[in-house]
Amino acid sequence: MGQAEQAPKERVGYFALAGFFAQVERVERGGEAPVVVIRDGRVLDRDAAAKEAGVRLGQAEVEARQACPRARFIPYVAARYRAAADQVMAAAYALSPVLEPDGEAAGWFELGRNQSPEEVVESLSAALIPRWGIRLLTGFGPNPWTAQLAALRLASPANPFPVVAAASAADALAPLPVAVLDRVLPGISPRLQALGLHTLGQVAAVPPPELRRALGEPALAAQGYSRGEDGRRVRPLWPRAAVVEAVDFSSPLSNLETVSHTLDRLAAALARRLRDKGQAGRQVALEVLTEDGRARRAERRFTRPRADAAVAQVLHFLWAGELWPELARGSRGALRIVRLAASVSDLCERPWAQVGLWQEPSAAERTLSAGGRVAAEREAARPEGLPSVDRRKLPQVVQELRARFPSAHVGFGAPEAADWREERLAFWDPLRWTTQSHGAGRSSR
Repeated sequence: MGQAEQAPKERVGYFALAGFFAQVERVERGGEAPVVVIRDGRVLDRDAAAKEAGVRLGQAEVEARQACPRARFIPYVAARYRAAADQVMAAAYALSPVLEPDGEAAGWFELGRNQSPEEVVESLSAALIPRWGIRLLTGFGPNPWTAQLAALRLASPANPFPVVAAASAADALAPLPVAVLDRVLPGISPRLQALGLHTLGQVAAVPPPELRRALGEPALAAQGYSRGEDGRRVRPLWPRAAVVEAVDFSSPLSNLETVSHTLDRLAAALARRLRDKGQAGRQVALEVLTEDGRARRAERRFTRPRADAAVAQVLHFLWAGELWPELARGSRGALRIVRLAASVSDLCERPWAQVGLWQEPSAAERTLSAGGRVAAEREAARPEGLPSVDRRKLPQVVQELRARFPSAHVGFGAPEAADWREERLAFWDPLRWTTQSHGAGRSSR
């Protein structure tokens, strides 16, 4: 019991690489001109030379160009930083198995029982700074919020990795401006400033009932964060979860037309597994291994989750647009493929979509069925107009809809073509009740 009480409570760390995006561009592109990375018309990152010239983070691109005309202004493209970001996360993951990325080059982690902040900072610096040559920001605290503010706001040359204790968190965060609360409560800082509250200490000192009357529901969270309270825990989100499907060829594949069919099979298998899990992914990758041992990988990252048919489209694009031209240029003879692997990663919950009861199985799904028997049975049992496998779902769906919407007329069937009289009546009386669209007979009133 005594050991548990004496164990340090500041077990959450946060790290961030300052200037990461600009340094990646400089390493890959070379040159001596200052580098500025632009996202959504504003400065996302800049190197030391651009900073000295007066370029600020968040500054409008027009103003940044006026401040440093000789700089190279590079648009932000997420895929360009993915490989470097993976190296950063791998270095952090080697120190802590509980790692939650915060963008490309920052994240939270939990300290092990026998780890000290000094040891972690030393190991991270040794792994990252020689490679990227940029400043490492670190901070530690009792929760993710306090650790993040310690790294980004409290770190200084005199205190390079501040450790904020739970008992003194409110005092340590008190001088910080209320703008930091926008990280966890977007748009809250203007409302607080309108009340005359400009620091976290001032927000924490307001009586809770008074702040609740002024802010409403966000008042409790704003005051808790101002005192350094955070109920969240570090989530183990690295390595990223992925769904992978691969095909190994017993004899090397030299007929490139077969690649297209194989990609359809891989896409259908991935789509089926994603549907079973109720998930979609923001990154799709394709890997090719040739007989001579060459391995090539291409990937695409998207802002919106992809699933089903979109996966097949991306795989075909990666093969025809990137991998095949690259392999063809480097091949001296016939191209012989021994393995194809496709993956969908950065998984999230599947976006809601209207169920298509009348959607027939795709060609890829028929190809995957055992010897085509499943597809043949579906075709043989399909009645006029609707696939039998989908028609069996209709009574249950209609029953559930009637229970959920008792005041609505719910049915199914094929609507009759409206005659001239019905069209004129609908034009002159738009509120006229009709059941024709539900297939329940002619309209009536």
